[in-house]
Amino acid sequence: RSKIWSLGSQQLGSLADLKLGCQDVVEAKLLDIVRHFARAMPSSLEGFQRKYSKMVQEVEADTFGTWGDELLLDLLGLTAAPDFKQKAAGLALKYHQQNLHKCFRGENLLHQRVVSYAELDLSIQQQVLQYASYQQNGYDDWRPKKDFLYATCLPCNALVDRSLCSEFQLLSKICEEVASFLSQVQRAPWFDVRGQVQIFVAGAPCLSCVG
Repeated sequence: RSKIWSLGSQQLGSLADLKLGCQDVVEAKLLDIVRHFARAMPSSLEGFQRKYSKMVQEVEADTFGTWGDELLLDLLGLTAAPDFKQKAAGLALKYHQQNLHKCFRGENLLHQRVVSYAELDLSIQQQVLQYASYQQNGYDDWRPKKDFLYATCLPCNALVDRSLCSEFQLLSKICEEVASFLSQVQRAPWFDVRGQVQIFVAGAPCLSCVG
């Protein structure tokens, strides 16, 4: 327990998900870090472009783990309904099992697949956009026509292309779908969009995707 206070953010995130006997101390330390990170979160696009990458480098973590990431999203007011999480977890598992043939295999290597699932319920000037969608991580021969989102380089695994994360690709596809829909509704502006988007990720999102 005495050594826990010397651990970094990413190590604490990993320990928090293991539910060890020192869980209370781990969560207390990680809670302080995540609260500080949430309070410093930029509230504007300009702020993100100028500050977020530096924040991530300073916290020295690619992720806060499942427990820590859920805490961060809760602090930011981004909480999915419990019934959605339960349903989405089952759907994501079923999708993964049905698509095992798409996993990249090499000699002594099985590339880990992460599935994201989203449900949209949006309205734009009395027009409704509703659908559900799945996305696996890794390159699937698709790239957005326009970069609505930008991935953040993370400190622990800087060579990983975070734009290939399942949730990043899913959100990019959603942005492209909404942009296409807006162009069909008398070129309505983005701030006319109302409703909700719920996303489930079968794993701990990285801080690039959380941001």
